[in-house]
Amino acid sequence: MSLSVDNPDILLYNPDIMKEYSLLEFAGIDFPFQMDKGMHTRPCSGHSHNFIELEIIIGGSADHIVEGKTYHISKGDVLVIMPSYVHELAQVDHLKLFNFKFDLDKLLLMDTDLEKLSGFQALFVLQPFEKYQHDYNSFMKLDELKYQQALQLCEFLLEEWLEKKPGYKVVIKAYFLTLITFLARNFSPNITSSSLKLPEFLHTLTYIHENYTEKITLSLLSSMACLSERQYTRIFHDICSMSPIEYVINCRLALACRQLKYTKDSLQEISIKCGFGDKVSFSRLFKKRYGITPGKYRIL
Repeated sequence: MSLSVDNPDILLYNPDIMKEYSLLEFAGIDFPFQMDKGMHTRPCSGHSHNFIELEIIIGGSADHIVEGKTYHISKGDVLVIMPSYVHELAQVDHLKLFNFKFDLDKLLLMDTDLEKLSGFQALFVLQPFEKYQHDYNSFMKLDELKYQQALQLCEFLLEEWLEKKPGYKVVIKAYFLTLITFLARNFSPNITSSSLKLPEFLHTLTYIHENYTEKITLSLLSSMACLSERQYTRIFHDICSMSPIEYVINCRLALACRQLKYTKDSLQEISIKCGFGDKVSFSRLFKKRYGITPGKYRIL
């Protein structure tokens, strides 16, 4: 289900159908992405969905309320709204924006280097974590130069999206990755509390994505975050909904999926390259995570 549009420049939200979206209703499984350029002229009631929403404000203003917390937004603001988060608009004054909807997991399958950027981790991993939102301002404000650079990328993406010329998906993937990378490079969360030790925590996530094929211990990660192992594990689980070790295993499994699909390496070779050590452990963890064996996954 897509946004209802009766004018190319106006997005009209229907509160009755905005309660819950399914990404696959408006984008194919092979390309979970949609974008719009439009303007809100009236409030939008609270709603949520099961995909990520990225908004870049290009004019007007409004109060954007996410999980009960209000942010005043205007030109140059960048917002990331994560799945299941209830959000709404109030005090709307001709709010103009680019709106992107996408599947983060599929995005990361396209380019794992994104996960190595601390700004990416802050925007797309820590940003949605309500418990720690009071510790830093997770919304991003672009200065005029960076705003113009982002605007050029958005306009180019919109042209490709609307015209849908042959090969447009390849072009959009490349430029959308460029846009996400640009935002991640320029995002610096504003720390107002030291309770989470955010920079240190982000460093551990970056370290994981740079070294997950090697041996990584809980002791090492917790010391990098300046926390005890118990504190680090609790906070990590709160943020990522899994333990640090489970997170490392999932990173290895995601790499294994790409190896299975795009190489002819044996299962033993893949298990070693991905950090599992042996084929038996790799196959067991793979089936536990995906419900099928690596061999069956390869021929799908």
